Amino acid sequence: MEEMNLPHKLIPLLKATTNNSQYRDKVQNRLSEPIIFKNGVRQGDALSCLLFSIALEKVIRDADVNIRGAIFYKSDNILAYVDDIDIIGRTQSAKNEALTSLEKAAKGMNLFINQEKTKYMPVTKDSHASYPYNLEVGPYKFQVVHSSTHLGSEVNCKNDINAEIQKRILTANRCSYGLKNIRGHT
Repeated sequence: MEEMNLPHKLIPLLKATTNNSQYRDKVQNRLSEPIIFKNGVRQGDALSCLLFSIALEKVIRDADVNIRGAIFYKSDNILAYVDDIDIIGRTQSAKNEALTSLEKAAKGMNLFINQEKTKYMPVTKDSHASYPYNLEVGPYKFQVVHSSTHLGSEVNCKNDINAEIQKRILTANRCSYGLKNIRGHT
């Protein structure tokens, strides 16, 4: 937090609220024994998302991957949102280099790549290109997928948005029909 120039008064305040904190569970009007956290926050705490975002921002900065500009002007780019990081690259070597840099910086923060949740989606003009079932990068094997949902939108390897448009039209029609029933119109 200091490296990111966050207000200094927030750091001791955060430490005071997270160090040696305790909580109790209440089940059927009975309280459990206190559970003491020596450091950190419990899962689901409102601070956990904020602190993780700060840690991930530090990882990306330490990885020294250029995050400015569009992919049109450089060989790779990083897109991050909460705990999701997308590596976009023009070449396989550019993507591998960005992944290696991110992995090294993440290990410095005690964060690791989850191979099971990480997927690889090739997007190319060549619709007949074939890809192996897994992509191997260093010690990792990533499953190759042809479509994925990113921030609620369907993205596919053909860069075809017709299915996404149809899904949104269907959602809008359902919403409109629901509103008609609420207003009493048939």
